[in-house]
Amino acid sequence: MSQTPLADQLARISRDEFNRYLQDFRPVEGQVIDSLNNSTVGKSMDAAQGDAIRARESLARMRERYGTTVTDAQAVGESRQNSLSGALGTLSAGNNAYLADRDNREQTLAGLMNTGQIIRQQALGNWTSAAGSETQRANTNLANSSAYKQQKDAARQSNVATGVATAATIAAAMI
Repeated sequence: MSQTPLADQLARISRDEFNRYLQDFRPVEGQVIDSLNNSTVGKSMDAAQGDAIRARESLARMRERYGTTVTDAQAVGESRQNSLSGALGTLSAGNNAYLADRDNREQTLAGLMNTGQIIRQQALGNWTSAAGSETQRANTNLANSSAYKQQKDAARQSNVATGVATAATIAAAMI
């Protein structure tokens, strides 16, 4: 316990708030941080491969519906094109998912750090405010004490002067 009870009380309040943060919010932050390691790259690449297969199946259905056919040379070229575009689509999906995961991870961690900084700044602000209030109270008490002493000394001097003047008047009247 220090000589500043107000600062101590505000420090206790700040400490209680921090302990509540550790109890209520830190576990949630831990879960969020753990979830950042779950990559969406594999799912995105699988989805891109599935999309390529569905697109080829859709093209085959449209050709059957309209009765269109392709030559052997066109089929070979189309197969090559489908393979290349499928591979490129899968790689692009994986790359985009990797970038999105990284951005999400960085933004989430930055947000958590920002939240931590805000809590820290509030705690320090409370402590600074308490210290300032306690210092102001101590300075006001000191000023009031000094003013009281000065008034007391002035009243004593006035009383002495009045007593001397009264004694002089009585002495003069007796002469």
